[in-house]
Amino acid sequence: DVGRSPRMQYHALSLAREMGCGVTLVGYAGERCCDAVEGEARIRQVRADEVRAPAWLPSLIAKALKLVLLVWRLARAMSAARRDVPASCVVCQTPPAVPALFVAWAAARRDGATCVADWHNLGFTVLEDVAKRAGRETASSRFIAAAYRFLEKRSGRLCDGHLCVTDAMRAWLAANFGVAAKPAHDRPPAFFRSIS
Repeated sequence: DVGRSPRMQYHALSLAREMGCGVTLVGYAGERCCDAVEGEARIRQVRADEVRAPAWLPSLIAKALKLVLLVWRLARAMSAARRDVPASCVVCQTPPAVPALFVAWAAARRDGATCVADWHNLGFTVLEDVAKRAGRETASSRFIAAAYRFLEKRSGRLCDGHLCVTDAMRAWLAANFGVAAKPAHDRPPAFFRSIS
């Protein structure tokens, strides 16, 4: 959710304060954003509710249904974000790349805007790690991670530009996804205070 993404909040603050841009943060509902974002007049938020599939569905079918519902919810949120002003740039943090990158790309194309992926992590590795930690490495979990990797790579390659968090991520993306990303290293914001 947007409230748990300091990186996207700092991007929004930089665009609003340093460049004077109007910014719409689109993301899942949940935590409140930092006070600086909440108080910035040039930033508005559009939140989409989390999608849950019925617990009684088989896992693979539930995940497919969830993906379809996520595309619908995100497309509606991106449409609400547009209001009367088309976007000039759409920045999408990944993960989650699926379906967020595709929806962001489609919204950017609708408005003739640039679409930028901000690679914070790799979604397929998160899925692999979750299955491994839970002791649930099955053929189904491996298939889901492989499908996610395929979709993450394809969706990412649709984007016009790429940011990432480290030089190591830049090198990995170039070698494995054919993506030329520019590292934008995280720094603590001006309001950060050490506890010691």
